[in-house]
Amino acid sequence: AVSEHTAETVRREFGVDPVVVYNGVDTELFHPDYSRPTLFEELGLESEAFVFVGSLVERKRPNHVLDVAERVPDVSFLVIGDGPLESNLRERSKTLENVHLTGRIEKERLPAIYANATGLLLPTVREGCPNVVLEAMASGIPVVGYEATSMPELIQSGETGSLATPGRIDELVEGVQGC
Repeated sequence: AVSEHTAETVRREFGVDPVVVYNGVDTELFHPDYSRPTLFEELGLESEAFVFVGSLVERKRPNHVLDVAERVPDVSFLVIGDGPLESNLRERSKTLENVHLTGRIEKERLPAIYANATGLLLPTVREGCPNVVLEAMASGIPVVGYEATSMPELIQSGETGSLATPGRIDELVEGVQGC
């Protein structure tokens, strides 16, 4: 299994006791030593910037990124990915000057984006072991997300990021503001 949380689910549902082997990350690719990406210039980002990287699906809660953006107007938020919620998020983000929906971005461009971001905001509620969290951490940025699924195994609140109670936007806001 890719996390203790996943292993516990397998034990409970199938009565099997799996071995946990966490996902790996290529630290020769994901590290903090990248120049500012051209995307930041293209978008005119001058302030802090949090990134969300993932499929725009309900379980990843990209709408909660926009909820945070509404409450933290002095920080920019890049929503990187595509999926069924994209059109809804695009419509909603029209009133948010600090939100940029980029669509899908090639993986080779992500390391420089992570390395120059203030942090990763991933309010997911169902994951095995999110690669984006490992990539962000390898890039030297904190992760803000919900205390759900495998996130508590990966993030140490106050050290490598901040975990919020699922659904508590105010706690996500505090996490973003604390980075």
